[in-house]
Amino acid sequence: MNNPKLALLCLLGLVAQSSHAVDARTAEQVVRDYAATWNAGDQAGFYALQDPDIHKFARDAVTSEFKLTTSGLDVVKQKYAPLFAKTSRVKVEIMSLTTLGEIVVTRDQSTNTDEEYIANEMTMYQVHDGKIVNIWYLGREANTPH
Repeated sequence: MNNPKLALLCLLGLVAQSSHAVDARTAEQVVRDYAATWNAGDQAGFYALQDPDIHKFARDAVTSEFKLTTSGLDVVKQKYAPLFAKTSRVKVEIMSLTTLGEIVVTRDQSTNTDEEYIANEMTMYQVHDGKIVNIWYLGREANTPH
């Protein structure tokens, strides 16, 4: 094998390893990064964790049926851009997290001290190849400070 072919094979191997390293993040890591990028106001990082064809669903509190609320990353960006622009935003703290393969369920506490908002929430994520492909908002209980 001559040197140019060997160099090309080595380069291809390095590229394959680096792309595999990105995909090697666990579903838990992706969901934790999702919360962290939101809290940091990192729009690019937040959107990068979501699949271009992401689907978000909300559970109806009365019927318990899930309804599609958002489909596609472009729609996500339209919905979230005004939220990122706010100077006073909700902060999310993951209180507990459970994983099973590519499914992650979190119980979060969301707070906005400026607006005196506190809520407990449960969310389920499906993560595939390092990207969130589906999110199901399972429920929210808002608490008002006394």
